[in-house]
Amino acid sequence: MDKKAIIFMDYNDTFDDVGYGKNGTSNVFISGIRQFCNHFNGNVDIAVITAASYTIPSLSIRSDLYCTLCYVPNDIRHHFKYLIEDNCQYLTRMNFDSNYISYTDYHSISSTKGGKKEGVENTLKAIDSRHKIDTCIFVGDSENLDLPMIDAEIGDRSKYFILANKRVLKTQYPVYKLSPQKQAEGYSYGRDIIESIQPPTDQPLIIKTTTKSFGVGKGFQALTSYLKEREL
Repeated sequence: MDKKAIIFMDYNDTFDDVGYGKNGTSNVFISGIRQFCNHFNGNVDIAVITAASYTIPSLSIRSDLYCTLCYVPNDIRHHFKYLIEDNCQYLTRMNFDSNYISYTDYHSISSTKGGKKEGVENTLKAIDSRHKIDTCIFVGDSENLDLPMIDAEIGDRSKYFILANKRVLKTQYPVYKLSPQKQAEGYSYGRDIIESIQPPTDQPLIIKTTTKSFGVGKGFQALTSYLKEREL
């Protein structure tokens, strides 16, 4: 059976600049996600996870998210399947028809407001049984709001975090600090991760990258390279 992955991705200050960046930043974001999806033979779902409200339109990200995803090619856009909102209380299915997004099956996954760690746990309970999704990727820019997702209780699934900020990070988990500069021919992020920090295969791994969608894209490139090296 093919492996399946789910990506829990913050929006604000993480990939909200897609379509507005310079020097090909959107292309790097799209290329990184495409490489990751291809590694899983397309068996990848993306859930946008946010504390933003839906019930209060002025505090919703839906309009901005729609504009952002209009810059994303169809083959990548259709991996965006879920939107988790209102302090992770509500889960909605995203559907795409050409450039139009519709939302269906809006329902509660928690009776109380919670953090993104709880949002991950409750979403997986709502959409999946343990034997289907085996790899969870978490993406965000905040150590306080986003990084706790890596501590989600999700059984024996593999966990990886792409952290897109420049701040110093203190954590119990192995951290690979990615250098996004152009590397020499034959350079492999995956080999460098294995050789430089030797992360245990049974522990979560954090890839520390630069900010915004460019950093996220490079993070996915590095993670995909690492997964390929591990499978050799």
